Amino acid sequence: MYLIALAVLAMSPAREPEARLPADGQRVLFLGDSNTFAGGFIARFDAYLMTRHPERKVELINLGLPSETCSGLSEADHPYPRPDVHTRLDAALAKTKPNIVVACYGMNDGIYSPFDEGRFKKYQEGYAALIAKCEKAGATVILMTPAPFDALPLKNRVLPAGEPKYSWVKPYAKYDSEVLTKYSEWLVGWRKKGYLVADAHSALLNHLEEKRKTNPEYRVSGDGIHPDGNGHEVIFRELLKTFGGSTEDWKLPEAKLWKLIEQRQQMLGLAWLTDVGHKRPDTPKGIPLEEATKKAVELEKEIRAMVKQASVKP
Repeated sequence: MYLIALAVLAMSPAREPEARLPADGQRVLFLGDSNTFAGGFIARFDAYLMTRHPERKVELINLGLPSETCSGLSEADHPYPRPDVHTRLDAALAKTKPNIVVACYGMNDGIYSPFDEGRFKKYQEGYAALIAKCEKAGATVILMTPAPFDALPLKNRVLPAGEPKYSWVKPYAKYDSEVLTKYSEWLVGWRKKGYLVADAHSALLNHLEEKRKTNPEYRVSGDGIHPDGNGHEVIFRELLKTFGGSTEDWKLPEAKLWKLIEQRQQMLGLAWLTDVGHKRPDTPKGIPLEEATKKAVELEKEIRAMVKQASVKP
């Protein structure tokens, strides 16, 4: 299936991508690993739409799943086989019925090891199959490159080339420059086929380079893998630019409003994740989707009332 999907997409004619914010009534589905599951850039996108475009009601559904890949690969030392998005993709598309899918995979797909052509091929085939299936379901696909792996916070745990095995606990020291950069460049190459690609990888690398000119110890991740709030802000800005939005004069809403937006996003994300189903153990369970939807409606009323009353303009 993967090879067929890759071949079909390779033959697809180039088309001019249309960069525009989601329209009123649209659903945007986010697929990815733990960095998507964390939801910081998604909640920021939600805040942007609610404050800059309150006339639109856009549903952002976070179905990121920690540990997940699109390649179906897993390192031997992982405590359980890494989940594969393809085992839940049909259910995700059938239940959410998205207009747009934002997909971000790569961090786990190289399994924290030196570059390997076989693993890279699995990644390419897995992504191509994901894109083909989303498009068959009628969704527009926007690709996002993975966040970079930063060896700085893990300088005492990273391993050199030639070791018998690697894992997320003891990753390859040059995992970013030799693996994730290559994976990201391949994804960016989809722009030539007419796809929108949010290059979070380059945006974060540029951010780190600029900040480290004055502070060599600056980082946006405590473990080199998962971006913090500053990292999610950079990712959000890159995603928004890809959608054709502007971050001019943007800042997070005041604390109370931002907390409500985050709360609503997290509650709905877990509810959807549980309802769709997955194969990752030890994942928090959400409340029933019907209950979460009702609570989300009430939270949205409160959020929109605050936006209107305070005339919030981030």
